[in-house]
Amino acid sequence: MKIIVFSDSYKDDAEPVIVTQMFQNGLEIFHLNKPRFTEDSYEEYLDAIPAEYHPRIFIHQFHGYVTKYKLAGIYHHRRKGLERDYLHRLQMWWYRKRRPDIKIACSFSKLSNLYEVKEEYDHALLRPVFGSKSEGNYHSAFPELGLMDALSKTKQCVAAFGGTGYDKVETVFKLGFKGMAFKGGIWRTNDPLAEFLRIKEKVAELEKHYSQFQ
Repeated sequence: MKIIVFSDSYKDDAEPVIVTQMFQNGLEIFHLNKPRFTEDSYEEYLDAIPAEYHPRIFIHQFHGYVTKYKLAGIYHHRRKGLERDYLHRLQMWWYRKRRPDIKIACSFSKLSNLYEVKEEYDHALLRPVFGSKSEGNYHSAFPELGLMDALSKTKQCVAAFGGTGYDKVETVFKLGFKGMAFKGGIWRTNDPLAEFLRIKEKVAELEKHYSQFQ
């Protein structure tokens, strides 16, 4: 199961250092999402991470940096409506025209999206799978049986997001997700790096355990 880490929404000079340490310890996918950042702030952040790890980063704003920094790819926000769908496909074509090897990630908020989408994504986020931790609401936002059925039939690599933390790893694994994305579940802990390593160890244990029955 892929472990995906999102940046915190706010500025923290220590964050790029911690993210680099996560990369050094096996983090494969990192989403850089800083809505309040300027282009200069984005460059400062990316410059603080060794270039060897740039191919593991997906960027949410200022998509032009995907080429300049040779990043893994971009997060593309899917919108509703025919006109927006056309613009979405046009943008997808343009990104891949400039970078044939570019990877694109997106997010869904409905199970029906998993059946309808035809584009090939590196990974898609289903959100919110659990309630918001900030509101103390941990129940599943989707019916379990419907979720398992949808995940078993889609060809997309779908990652659970929203309310995700160490305590939800086994549940997400059993539901059939191919990935799990973390934000507050890592950055709202006392030691984000230690929490990442704890999650990674738990995923490895589950993969080893369930592989015995396959």
